Amino acid sequence: MAGSNAPRSQPGGVDDDAPVTLRETVPPEQTEVTARVAAQPKRVVLDQATLTVLTRPSPGRSIELTADRMVIGRGQTADIAIEDVGVSRQHARLSRWMGLAYMIEDLGSSNGTFVNGKGVQRAVIENGDRIQIGPNVVLRFSLTDRADTELQQQLYKSATRDPLTQLHNRGYFDEQLEIEIAYARRHKTPLSLLLVDIDHFKSVNDRWGHPIGDEVLVEISRRISGSCRTEDLVARYGGEEFALLLRGTRLAEAAVLAERVRVSVGSEPVFVSADRVATTVSIGVAELAEIAAEERPSAFVQLADLRLYRAKADGRDRVAVA
Repeated sequence: MAGSNAPRSQPGGVDDDAPVTLRETVPPEQTEVTARVAAQPKRVVLDQATLTVLTRPSPGRSIELTADRMVIGRGQTADIAIEDVGVSRQHARLSRWMGLAYMIEDLGSSNGTFVNGKGVQRAVIENGDRIQIGPNVVLRFSLTDRADTELQQQLYKSATRDPLTQLHNRGYFDEQLEIEIAYARRHKTPLSLLLVDIDHFKSVNDRWGHPIGDEVLVEISRRISGSCRTEDLVARYGGEEFALLLRGTRLAEAAVLAERVRVSVGSEPVFVSADRVATTVSIGVAELAEIAAEERPSAFVQLADLRLYRAKADGRDRVAVA
C-alpha cells in the first residue's frame, strides 16, 4: 500500500551516493494506512519479524528485526547492510508503529523502494510481503514464531558454512568475492586476497588417519581466524586450502597479516590425542589493483594462487608476494 506520495516508476539506474537526510516517520491519523493496521490480526507477535533475502548477494539470509527502527542501506553504517550497487547508503527505514505494525519508508533513495512490485514512499507491510530495494534486491517480510526464525537461520548457516571448520564455504566466498570487487572498484578502495595451503597435509592423513586430519584442520582454521580482523572474510576454499579476503587492505599490509597467519599456525604443533602434529602453511598474496579493471574475479584468485605455488616451490612455510 503506497503512502500519500506518488509511486515511483521501476528503477533502472544506480546510486549516485548523494547525501541523504533521514526524515521522521509520522503516520497519518485517519488514512488507508491506519485502516490496514486495524485489519491486521492482533495475535501477531511483532518482535519476531524477519526479512529473508531472496536474491543475491546472500539468498536465504535471515535478518531478525531487533529494534523499533532499522535503516536498510549499503555500507557498514546501515543497521541492515546490503552490498549492491543499486542500493543507496541509507535507502529505506523499517519502523514498528505503535507496537501494532511495521512500516517501510523510502529515504530519498536513487532507485526506489517497492512493496509487492509497487513503488512506495511509505507503506505498512504485512506477513509475506515482498520488498524490493533498488533494481536488484528482493526481501520477504515475515512474522514467525521463534522456532521458525531459528530454523531459517540454521538453514542459511548450513548453506554458507563449512560443516567441519564452521568457516564460510567456497560458494559463499565466490559470491562475496564478486561483491567486494565491485565495491572496491566503485569506491576506489584497496582489496587484498590471501590463499593459504597447509604444507604436506596428505602425510598427516596418511600417518594419523582422516579423523586426526580433521582435528588438525579445525585447529588450524581456528588459528587463522584468530589472526584476522573481524571484518576479514575467512573461508575454507578447498580440502586443506583457505581463502582470506581483506577489505581496505593494500598489498604490503596484507603481507604483514599473511606473516602473522604463518607464524600463528607454525609456532607450535597441534595436539591431538597423545600426539603432536607439526604444521606449517604456505601463503600467496595479491591485491586487486594488480589486475586490470576488465579482468574477471577469477584473475584475482589466479594471481594469488600463482604466488601460493611459488611459496610451495621455494620451500614452503613462507609468504609469497609480488
